[in-house]
Amino acid sequence: MQKIIQRAKAADRQALRRQAAKATQEWKVDRKVFRQQLAEQNRQKAAAIREARLARRQDWEMGPIAPNRVFGKDADTFGALEQMQIAPIEVPEKLRRKRWNIAEGDRVVLLSGKDKGKIGMVMTTWKESDRVAVEGLNRVRISLQ
Repeated sequence: MQKIIQRAKAADRQALRRQAAKATQEWKVDRKVFRQQLAEQNRQKAAAIREARLARRQDWEMGPIAPNRVFGKDADTFGALEQMQIAPIEVPEKLRRKRWNIAEGDRVVLLSGKDKGKIGMVMTTWKESDRVAVEGLNRVRISLQ
């Protein structure tokens, strides 16, 4: 009788391990898909910013004979990024941070990126997309001067 009980417990533990392994694998797949989406969005943003910088540079070099870019299919949105390029991708619920130890008004140090090592104040936090806005840091500049 004892061996039957032991075997039943071992089978239960094995089923729990399999279930945990399956959940971990699903989490990893979700994280990979999210990171791919985020990387693609960042690539599109960077390409749009590069194009805007190039257009501005060309306009500056051509001077008064520069083409008027306000006409054509992009006339209404000239110089602007599309909403989908600007809006951050929402992080799936199971990939979000469980606890946030950063609040508005906190002083933070940027650990990576072009503003690495700079200190700033947190202006806002977006928990749905795991992002914070830091005052005066990580801005994009298109101007030539």
